[in-house]
Amino acid sequence: MKQEEAISPLTAVLVIILTVVLTFAVSFLIAMAISLAFFIFKFQLSDQVITVIEALLQVIVELMFLFIPLAYMLYRRINVKSYIKLGENKLKGLLLGIGLGLGLWVMGLFVNLALIYILGPSQAIEKANETVIAFAKQSTVSLALLALSLFFAGICEEFAFRGFLQNALESRYSSSIAIIGASLAFGLFHFDLKAIYIIVGFVNGLVLGYAYKRLKSYVVVASAHAIFNFTSLALILILIQMGLI
Repeated sequence: MKQEEAISPLTAVLVIILTVVLTFAVSFLIAMAISLAFFIFKFQLSDQVITVIEALLQVIVELMFLFIPLAYMLYRRINVKSYIKLGENKLKGLLLGIGLGLGLWVMGLFVNLALIYILGPSQAIEKANETVIAFAKQSTVSLALLALSLFFAGICEEFAFRGFLQNALESRYSSSIAIIGASLAFGLFHFDLKAIYIIVGFVNGLVLGYAYKRLKSYVVVASAHAIFNFTSLALILILIQMGLI
């Protein structure tokens, strides 16, 4: 990476913080708009429409994690493809990502179960699962939007935390510090008062961060993250079909 293309760690952290703040602000404003429509105009949306809006909001939130760091990089006239290590052999990266994603899901399952056994159930994880189940059961549209948001999560969150933040940290600090720092930010993004969601996110971030450093491929980590999400969704859909949830 050329020195003039390096993004300072402080700037990268501030951009990520700005992104998180804006995602919360957008979510809050949309929720307020729906509430005002009800109280002022007595316009009440059906549960199905509200679910679709919430699912669409998830898609928007994920896209913000791509567009805000990307906008800064374009403003700085940074070669994005080179900076995030997009790579040339994308098919190989995709196949490696699929394998990594499945392995990551199995590891995450055991880590999650172990933490729940030690710390007790996590309300944040339970609420997230309930939201996914509600989206999956409500309508085909909400399920499609949910799948789209999970796909974009792989692309956008890996762009922000690995391609943008980890590379910025590594421009000044060691690879280990860069991986740990980006993983910590990734874990904190999945906030949980019980800390289980944070720890699972941090551990997953360490694996993705190491794979990103080792393989030098954004495609690998983005596809791995997406496969991790889709595997979780597939399991929930199977359980719904079996009538277990």
